[in-house]
Amino acid sequence: MFNRMLVIGCLIFIVGCSTAGPLKNGVNSDKKDRSTAGKVQREIRIGMPWTQVIEILGHPSVVSIDENRLEVWVYDKVSSETIVVKFDRGHKVRDLAHHPSSF
Repeated sequence: MFNRMLVIGCLIFIVGCSTAGPLKNGVNSDKKDRSTAGKVQREIRIGMPWTQVIEILGHPSVVSIDENRLEVWVYDKVSSETIVVKFDRGHKVRDLAHHPSSF
């Protein structure tokens, strides 16, 4: 099981590194509403592939695995909201939510 997770982690790292250049050129990092709830509601859709989520929201603050062994991305570095994007086994959005952050 550990070997399988290690391989998956390495693949995600390799794919992430290989796509960073093209994504960097197409992303405007000066946008203030980069990860706001409004942007999530307008642009992120169920069934959307992870590559499009990165194009819209950028890279997540935290990547974790839920109780079903599925990937969960958390964006919590912008404004006063925490955005949670959950993916299915095909790496497509299966659920998303936003919550006020309490600091």
